[in-house]
Amino acid sequence: MTSGDEDHTPRFRTKVTFMKTWKPANPPSNRDRLELYALHKQAISGDAPTTVPSSVANSAPEKAKYQAWKSKQGMPMQQAMQQYMHEAERQIRMYGTTPSIPTGGSNSQQQQQQMVQSGDATNKSSNPQTPLNTPNGNSNSDGGSGGNDEANSGNGANSSGGGASSNGPATATATSRGLAAIPLLCAAACESRPGYIRRLGQTPSVDHGWWKRQEVLCAAPNSIMAIPESILLFIARLVEFISLAGQEEVLKRQRRQQQQRNQLAQRQNQTAVAASSASSSSAGSNATPADSKIKGPSLPIQILMLVPSPIIQAYLWPIHNCLLSLWMAIILVITLLSGAWRSLQTLIWGARRTGMALRTVWQSEIQGSTQAIHSLCQPYQAISCRLVGLVLLPISTIVGILHGILGGNDFYITLASMIFTLIMMATWWYWMICLPWLATCLLGTAFASGACFALIEFAGV
Repeated sequence: MTSGDEDHTPRFRTKVTFMKTWKPANPPSNRDRLELYALHKQAISGDAPTTVPSSVANSAPEKAKYQAWKSKQGMPMQQAMQQYMHEAERQIRMYGTTPSIPTGGSNSQQQQQQMVQSGDATNKSSNPQTPLNTPNGNSNSDGGSGGNDEANSGNGANSSGGGASSNGPATATATSRGLAAIPLLCAAACESRPGYIRRLGQTPSVDHGWWKRQEVLCAAPNSIMAIPESILLFIARLVEFISLAGQEEVLKRQRRQQQQRNQLAQRQNQTAVAASSASSSSAGSNATPADSKIKGPSLPIQILMLVPSPIIQAYLWPIHNCLLSLWMAIILVITLLSGAWRSLQTLIWGARRTGMALRTVWQSEIQGSTQAIHSLCQPYQAISCRLVGLVLLPISTIVGILHGILGGNDFYITLASMIFTLIMMATWWYWMICLPWLATCLLGTAFASGACFALIEFAGV
C-alpha cells in the first residue's frame, strides 16, 4: 500500500461515522442508498463473491444490494473509499441535513417554532405519492429496494422509499438520480442469456416486467429533456411485451384448463352423491358453455405462441442489453448538457440569481459524469457498457485535463466551466448527429446478432 492510499483510510472512517448519524432533510432515493452501500462494501470487503448466496437469491432487497456491490468489482479498496467520500458529499449537498433543535431560552423556542412552521410548509408542498423524478414505488424487485442496518451504515438514512424532492432545482435532482442509477444499470447489463431467460420465465405477466416499472430519471416527465428517455422506455417496453406476451397467454390457458379440470372433478363428486340424477348431471358436466365465451388472444399473440418463449427471449436478449447501454448513454449526455446549460446560466446571471453554484454543478454533474464514464470503461463491465464509455471518453478526458491543469479553487472552476461550456457548444454536431447514428448502428447490430442467440437456444447449447 502506498502512502497516497494510506491517507484515505482515516478520512473514510470519519465519513462513515458521520453518515451513520446523518439525518437528511429529504429521504435519499433507493438508488442513492444502494450506491453508497456498494461503495462501502467494496471499500471494507473488496470484490463481491462470484457465487450468489442462497439468502440473496431468495430476497429481492438482498439481491439488489448484491448486484450493486458486484457492479464495483475490480475497483481497488482505496479508490472505493475515495469515491464513497465523494458520493457522501454529493448526497449531503443534494438532500440537505436536518438542523438540530436547540433547547432552552426564548430564542431557542422561536427557532423551534420557525422550524416547525417550515416543516409544515415542506410537508404541504411534498407529494405523498411517488415523486416524478424517482423510480416507481414498487422498485423492490428491480434493484431499487432499501436496505437493512448494514445498508444504513453506508448512507446514514434510516428512512426508505423512492426519495423526495430536494431543496435545489428539480432538474438537478433528476440528473443526480440518473447518475446514481448507472451502477445498477451496469449490473443489469451483465446479466447472462440463461439468467435473462430464467428471470423472464419467473415473471408472471407483462405488467410485472422490469421495464414496465421504470421511469424517466434525468428530467421531469412530459418535458423536452425527457423525450429521449421516453422513446427508449417505449421501445424497451415493447420488446419486453414481445418477450412475455406469448408466455403469459400460455400460462393463462394452463390456468383455465386447470380450473376446468377442478370444476369437472367437483361436479363429478356432486353427481356421485345424487345417484338418481347421475346420468343427466354427468352429461351436463362435460358441457362448458362458459368456455365458449372466453375471448381468445389476438392474432399477433397467436403468432408469438407458435414460437417457444425461450427462443424469442434469446433473440431479444442482446436488444435488451443494448437498450440498457443506450439508457446509460442518454443519462450521461443529458447530465453533461444540462451541466453545461446551468454553468452558462450561472456565468451570465450569477449564482445568487440562479440559485446554483458553479462548484456544485462542476463537482456533482460534470465531474460526476466523468467518473461514471471512466467506470464504464473498466474491464469487468459488459461489452455494451464499455462501448458507451469509449464513445463518451473524449469529453471525460477533456474534463480531466481541465481539472488537472486549472486546479480546484473558485477562479479556476469558473474558467474551467467557461471552457467546458464552449466545448459543448462547439461539438453540438457530435451530440445531435453522431451519437444518434451510432445508437442506430448499435441497435441494428443487436437485431442481427439476436438471430444467432436464438439458434443457440433452439439447439439447446
